[in-house]
Amino acid sequence: MSFEAGGRADKLGNRYEEMWIARQMLLLLEEKIRSITIEAIGDDEQGVEFWLETCDGKRQAHQCKARNASNEHWTIGIFDRQTV
Repeated sequence: MSFEAGGRADKLGNRYEEMWIARQMLLLLEEKIRSITIEAIGDDEQGVEFWLETCDGKRQAHQCKARNASNEHWTIGIFDRQTV
């Protein structure tokens, strides 16, 4: 998949990220999830937009990026190697 540099693509990506976080916040208000940590600090910050904790205590790392650093796509192997 080809990406435009900056401009419109960047704005659309930021808007998608904002809407995804807003959707999760609504789930929090409905008490369907326990918590959200946006822009964590320290080790939790690496490669994660926000952390979500489910009602059963499981932690989920959410990332809203289409690219993985300089790679054009994500693979199952990359996800498997992530330490979250």
